[in-house]
Amino acid sequence: MPLIVLQVLAASAATVTISTGLVKLVGHILKVRREAKQARLQLMEAAERLEGAESEASIPAPELPPSPFNNLPSPLNELVGREDELRSVDALLQEGARLITLAGPGGVGKTRLAVEVGHELADEFTDGVAFVSLANVRDPQLVIPTVASTLGLRESENTSTLESLKSHLRRKQMLLILDNFEGVAGAAPQLAELLQACPLLTVLVTSRALLHLRGEQQVSVLPLPVPPAEGPLEDIAANESVSLFVHRARAANPSFRLTEANAPYVAKICRHLEGLPLAIELAAARTRLLTPQHLLEKLGDRLSLLTGGSPEVARQQTLRNTLAWSYELLPEPERTLFRRLGVFAGGVCLKTAEEMADVLAGAAAPDMLERIASLVDNSLLVQQDADGAARFYMMETVREYALEQMEARDELPAVSEAHARYFLKLAKEAEPELRGRDQVYWINLLDREVGNLRAAFEWFLRQGQAQQALDLMGTLRWFWAVRGTPAEGKRLTARALSAPGAEARTAAKAKALLAMGIFANFQGLPGEARFPLEDSIRIWRQVDDKEYLAEAIGFLGNALENSLDPQASDDLYAQSLALHKEAGDSWGMLHMAMTRGIGEFLRHQPDKAKQHFEYALGLAEEAGDAWTSAYAFNHLGDIARYKGDYEKARELYEESLKRFKAQSQAGPIASLRHNFGYLAIQSGDYQDAARMFLQSLELNRQQDDKRGIAEALNGLAAAIGRAGDWERSARIFGAAEAMLEATKAKIWPSNVPDYKRNVAAIQQLSGDEGAFMAAWQSGRKLGLEEALALAASVRPTEGPRAPEASRPRGKPALLASTT
Repeated sequence: MPLIVLQVLAASAATVTISTGLVKLVGHILKVRREAKQARLQLMEAAERLEGAESEASIPAPELPPSPFNNLPSPLNELVGREDELRSVDALLQEGARLITLAGPGGVGKTRLAVEVGHELADEFTDGVAFVSLANVRDPQLVIPTVASTLGLRESENTSTLESLKSHLRRKQMLLILDNFEGVAGAAPQLAELLQACPLLTVLVTSRALLHLRGEQQVSVLPLPVPPAEGPLEDIAANESVSLFVHRARAANPSFRLTEANAPYVAKICRHLEGLPLAIELAAARTRLLTPQHLLEKLGDRLSLLTGGSPEVARQQTLRNTLAWSYELLPEPERTLFRRLGVFAGGVCLKTAEEMADVLAGAAAPDMLERIASLVDNSLLVQQDADGAARFYMMETVREYALEQMEARDELPAVSEAHARYFLKLAKEAEPELRGRDQVYWINLLDREVGNLRAAFEWFLRQGQAQQALDLMGTLRWFWAVRGTPAEGKRLTARALSAPGAEARTAAKAKALLAMGIFANFQGLPGEARFPLEDSIRIWRQVDDKEYLAEAIGFLGNALENSLDPQASDDLYAQSLALHKEAGDSWGMLHMAMTRGIGEFLRHQPDKAKQHFEYALGLAEEAGDAWTSAYAFNHLGDIARYKGDYEKARELYEESLKRFKAQSQAGPIASLRHNFGYLAIQSGDYQDAARMFLQSLELNRQQDDKRGIAEALNGLAAAIGRAGDWERSARIFGAAEAMLEATKAKIWPSNVPDYKRNVAAIQQLSGDEGAFMAAWQSGRKLGLEEALALAASVRPTEGPRAPEASRPRGKPALLASTT
């Protein structure tokens, strides 16, 4: 089908009544040619609008495209060769392939090729490119959470991580790169499910083996072509293996040049190394000290040991022997450091390497930086910057070799033990900081070390050290919760609690039980939280630790309040607060004040809630806790709006927004846009109100927050109903009501007065109560996607406003700049 026809269809679908089936048919049969992808996206969006809309929108909607996601690593070196592979990937994408596997042996350059594809095609994917490294993920169950975390998704209370990811990616035209998939092949069925649910998603996988999924297309990544044994300089220089050698040799020795004299030796080196990129890079790094002739002599002795076998086995022998040769050329102190650095899963920063110098180097090493720099120069380590600090990684093939060398010398147990204890100590150092003014810094630090934290946990379990595993998981409870991944924390903690040796009723076990209760509360499972919290409380009483006891009692209060037992929760809150005061725990007092404020507000006691929030705000300001301060201002704004003081509410919301923006906190923006939407309705600006609620709806949909979606739908229904579209308003109100009932949630108190007032006004505007309620009941029957499609048909670019005289003064600022 000609592109111009597709573009005309896409452009007209939003304004002309055409068959929904036709739009869907065209959208699905359209081959995903690069120049037609945007047209296909528009067609699918048009189909969704047509399904839910029965009439033209009275308020047209703006386009709200998010900024394209892009976390691709910045290559340190130019990609040499691989033009054929790049063309193959491009051709498959033009033919509509949505799952492409770059398959090849270790050390052949699959990761570098995938990164190049991402950079080359980034502009072709409307919603961006996501790079997810799975090199240090060993559990297939962690693949989907790792992808979700990379995309910034938090776990939903009522939905699995896979379902949240589906919801987030369902309408996104995105390239997802999954690197090193061979270690987590068990996650392939989940990947297939994700692709089926997200028709605009394209996945590029690097793996040593195929995934064997339906629709998978393979691009074989083989060693680079090798040069002829003999020939003129021009022919040798044109070869890709030689070109790679020369590029990397110049990086190590800027004066290096390919000449008539050294070209035959370079050609023989590349032939000996069978065109394997990693092996060539390891050899080229040595040109700083050795000429190609000397390189060939030293390398040839080791490679001559190779025997026959399949080509695949021979290549791996070549790579391993090249690694061994490069390793043996290191001075002994650097050899020791190299193999022991293999214990780190996910890299290591210089500070950690220096603090563990006695273990990693066998003694104090004031020259640690120089030793690491030497390993980088010799291509045995890769340096990448993370938040302005250098971090050092091993390619997975290199790390496997380092671990083997450590195991051969019986060093692995002692080094792994030291590694695990170091990261347990780091977790304990971070524990109080996760509740203070530097919370964001410490969350980011632990997030960078999550691979090492998981490795430490697994080591403790393998060694039968269940108490240490319990201690680690309990200590990390706030990291998993605030990071937005309580499900992973709960799964790991449950493993520790069921491990041999976990029976002893120690402080470590009490902390792990506390963590289980917190995770369940964060997931909206108060019934599941109750037992571990009660057991934790019994142990804390036995060991007489008032600070942890206060925390456990407070969260038990949360669980009981969410289970509709407010009287019991009041008593527990009072106990918790008294214990926090006795222990001198200011953060605990702050947490309890916020918790009690929310509890009172849920009971529609705004004055009592305000006292708690103001007390919490004072403590937060004194402690420099900007995160809690911002939330306190938001809650105080809710109370002002609940009491009808919209000007005060605006002032408080704007202060909250300013503070969240200063912390680069995007999570609360959905709530703030929603709040400003109600202020816009009150001021009579229904266009801005609809725009705010649509933006809030999209953010909540991305997080798969069902309650947030329902609240945003209620606000949107109010905006379009006030503008005169009462029938569609009633349907959206009905859909939101059914959604809240399904999640057993209630309308947030600050929204209740606005909700009641708007429903009554719109019902009166309809002039026909029976027709209004019929539309409402019709909306209750809509599924989630149907409700979202109906909401997407609202287009607030123009539309009626309240008469000027009836509008209160003041208008909220549009929040488009806050994402």
